[in-house]
Amino acid sequence: MHPSEVRVYLVPAEESSRNYDSWICGGAIIHPFLVLTSAACIEDVEKAYVIAGYHKYVKLSDLDKNECTKNMKRKIVDTYVPLSYELDYSNIEKWSALDIAVVKVDKQYRFDDQNFTKYCSYPPNKIDVNFDKQNEKPGTQAIVLGWGHTSKWRMEEDERDHNVKELLYGPTIIYPKNECKKYYIKPNLSNIIDKYMICTDDYGLLYDSGATDLTHQYVPELEQMKLEYFTDYDVNSDDAIIDNVSKTNPDAEILGSKPGICQNDHGGPLISWINGTETVLGVASVFRVNQNLECVPPFLFTSTYRNKDLVKCLLNDKVDPNGCLQSQNEENNKILSRRMYWNEQPNSSLRYRYRHRSVSWQLAMPICDQCDANLASHWSRIRLFPPRHAPRAATVIRSARIPRVAAECGVSWRDSTF
Repeated sequence: MHPSEVRVYLVPAEESSRNYDSWICGGAIIHPFLVLTSAACIEDVEKAYVIAGYHKYVKLSDLDKNECTKNMKRKIVDTYVPLSYELDYSNIEKWSALDIAVVKVDKQYRFDDQNFTKYCSYPPNKIDVNFDKQNEKPGTQAIVLGWGHTSKWRMEEDERDHNVKELLYGPTIIYPKNECKKYYIKPNLSNIIDKYMICTDDYGLLYDSGATDLTHQYVPELEQMKLEYFTDYDVNSDDAIIDNVSKTNPDAEILGSKPGICQNDHGGPLISWINGTETVLGVASVFRVNQNLECVPPFLFTSTYRNKDLVKCLLNDKVDPNGCLQSQNEENNKILSRRMYWNEQPNSSLRYRYRHRSVSWQLAMPICDQCDANLASHWSRIRLFPPRHAPRAATVIRSARIPRVAAECGVSWRDSTF
């Protein structure tokens, strides 16, 4: 199996609200129905597709023109994120914590499906998921893959599509957290790095086949870059750490001359070989940008080991995914489910309309009067905030309080944006 076989990308559907047709997020197939990605990639997307088995990037406007994407794309029908996850583009401490998600597609992947060979590049495959702390030790060799920007962050006024046409990979190496935290001080992400993240440096020694490149001598760059970064860039600015290469940011580059993540690589897998088997260790989340608008290390990936309860439960074929919503005891391990409605609109119990967009929260079962009152109370406190790096974006309406109140009342729920 080649790493590219498990690598997928997510694109919004035509009817989804968007500013450009060039934002994408990464992911990896972990089950015939399930794709691992980041929470920030899918939390405010109305409808999205998964593109698998194809080494080429196809922009949104061409999805129905390209034979592969027209015939083989999958619809996302359900999303699963940690209940405690809070998407707030203005607050990196919030959106980067627990930045992991699993999405379910409408039609399972058959890993011997020759239609992918006919229309695309190769049949897709699934990858093992790491749940062992020992496999994310500093010094562990890994690779990253993506169609995002190779090095540069896109300025907001730049509406060009900077995604690369062919899937690229880059070798990297896991970096010690104590050193990594020195680069994420303002704002301070030390606690988030300790609790949820894997940190990677620049150059590693692996080929995309998993073989070691013995001709390359690894020379750490971070100490050379640190002074330059902190002196040349205003670290007091909110932009000192650029957030989730998310769907609101259309142009991305990674893995070109310098391995790492950059815009539109968000959600992509960090892959290593465990006992000879390709295994995903984490999903791309955070990177830094210097004065020259270059994406620079260290890079942060949300660890699958640190979120193993969520992923393990959803991977258990004997468990209905809805059972996972109720099966976890700790708050951080509880799972939030959301349905993406394609052909119908739900009968929502709560709805708020703004600028021709609606957000509804549908309770999966009747709730008591007290719970209903609590939900109504929190509904009145809705906060409006625009996507962080989406110029002229339609305002996103969210209330992270509502699912928590529903959970406290002992009910499962799902929300739908349409």
